[in-house]
Amino acid sequence: MNNFFVFLVFFHISINSLAKEALSIKWYGTTCLTITDGKTILLFDPFVTRPSLLDLATFRKVQSDLNIVKKWLGNDLKKTKAIFVSHTHYDHVLDLVNAAKMSDSILYGSLSMKNVALGGGVAKNRVKRVKLNEEIQIGDFNIRILKAFHPPHFMGLTFFDGKINTPLPVNSRAKDYKMDQSYNYFIHHPLGKILLHPTPVPFADLNVNRNYDSDIVLMGIASRKSDDEILNKIILPMKPSIFIPLHYDNFFIPLSKELKMLPFVKLDKLKLRLKGSLPSIMIPELNYGTSFNYSKENR
Repeated sequence: MNNFFVFLVFFHISINSLAKEALSIKWYGTTCLTITDGKTILLFDPFVTRPSLLDLATFRKVQSDLNIVKKWLGNDLKKTKAIFVSHTHYDHVLDLVNAAKMSDSILYGSLSMKNVALGGGVAKNRVKRVKLNEEIQIGDFNIRILKAFHPPHFMGLTFFDGKINTPLPVNSRAKDYKMDQSYNYFIHHPLGKILLHPTPVPFADLNVNRNYDSDIVLMGIASRKSDDEILNKIILPMKPSIFIPLHYDNFFIPLSKELKMLPFVKLDKLKLRLKGSLPSIMIPELNYGTSFNYSKENR
């Protein structure tokens, strides 16, 4: 009986250990998400306070809502070790300061990211400007900084371009969150490789894609030029087994409401195109605050 009891305890521990051998991705709309291996949490593009379209159209000042940040990110922020910002449009960085203040994390991004953080009173020693091709080790995660390109918003124009050259007050207008440099993040972990590609624009040098073959590609798909461009210039060269679409949701609607897509995104059309060329690829659609777990079993 004692031996049988020991076996059950050992079996239970083994099963739990196996269950933890996974990377978990949790999405909060746009390109705001966390990635964790159960020990270390990384947060990307903190944006859960979602100003309305009217706020933008009337040039009202926009500001992070601490209660909303606590509701959606509070549990994750307790264990978050780093926050990465792909670029500093407001819909990628509005909640950066509150997220930083609720965690002990280091912040990584551009000069403009630094000025968003400093404008909100984040200590200088917690804010790090990144360099292209720099590699940052956090726990078992290795994050490589890659150059990204932002698609035009309308008729070849990219809104709110330029840099934030001085500390930005937390109650600024959306147009004050200028874009600056954009980054992709190649995330290497013993359990898998992830490319976070916040915009649907391929690398300028298409050979670069082949250097970053990934198990999972996370990609913003709004304002994409074409489905064929995404497939042929990004996804096929990287050979992922999983494609998770991002930044297709209507981010003028609060997270507490039902997820609705941005007009003209046509997610179903993209999924059919990908499945036509890669029948085995998984394309999970996450809801706000839900996770996708990736382990050796679904490689």
